[in-house]
Amino acid sequence: MLAPNKQKQAPAKQASTSSTSLYTNKNLDAAIAHLELAARFDCKAAVFGKRYWHARVRQACLTTGITPPQLRRLQRLLATLNAG
Repeated sequence: MLAPNKQKQAPAKQASTSSTSLYTNKNLDAAIAHLELAARFDCKAAVFGKRYWHARVRQACLTTGITPPQLRRLQRLLATLNAG
């Protein structure tokens, strides 16, 4: 009979929402569209809450190579979240 594996597995790393971006300037437009839609829905149904969406938008703002129009969309989204 084989002994069970006694090695501990390292915990899975979670994506950081404070200092890095998971996005690239090539996929950021789709991510912004998703954030705009999902945050608008969440403001009505409160699944994740404002803090979560703020963190996601701030994370997207850290994307390397972000363009001025992309940054303006994210700033508008932050303003909307702050107003709501």
